[in-house]
Amino acid sequence: MRLFGRRVTLPALLGAIGLLAFVAVAVLAPWLSPHDPAEAHLLDRLRPPSPFGGEPDYPLGTDHLGRDMLSRLLYGSRVALAVGFAGVLLAATVGITLGLVSGYFGGSVDAVIMRLVDTLISIPNVLLYLTVLGVFGPGFGVLVGVIGFVNWTTFARVVRAEVLSVRNRGYVEAARALGQRTPLLLGRHVLPNVVGPIIVVATLSVATVIILEASLSFLGLACNRPR
Repeated sequence: MRLFGRRVTLPALLGAIGLLAFVAVAVLAPWLSPHDPAEAHLLDRLRPPSPFGGEPDYPLGTDHLGRDMLSRLLYGSRVALAVGFAGVLLAATVGITLGLVSGYFGGSVDAVIMRLVDTLISIPNVLLYLTVLGVFGPGFGVLVGVIGFVNWTTFARVVRAEVLSVRNRGYVEAARALGQRTPLLLGRHVLPNVVGPIIVVATLSVATVIILEASLSFLGLACNRPR
């Protein structure tokens, strides 16, 4: 199957459609939600889903405070996507930058950055999350910040490994011989050739961060839903 001039496999197409549908549901949550997700109706508490004897007004039933479960799921998807994409974007920005610098310059610069990576990896992630969120309190900015701080190490190590195999290739040597500035050389000749692994790591990281956000929410340390 070809789409926009590129070969696309059926599983990839179905995955993309599912992802776009999930994003669309999150974006349209204010219009799709039948009720305010924070509004409690104590007289309607613990209603079963409508297919199992519940009321049509509550398709997925209600919780112990009488809040509509469907509305809460729709708004919860907004939180999951916002935290997932923002946290991974921050982690990728820091990790890619340090990975490029570490892999390209090598030497003492590489040693310092990689020892920092090893130090952060040796600390249990859950302990870091609980410590930072316990000190600063739950909030969107704090949660995104701690996710970026913890997860940039994966991007840094992957990018560094790819840069080590790219930095001595002919086109990089030619650009260096022509006197091209290092930032431009990294952005124009090195980074485009390591994008593939970055996309894979970012895709897996978004899913991991969404699960993490749900776990922290269970502990009462996640952020409030965006309206």
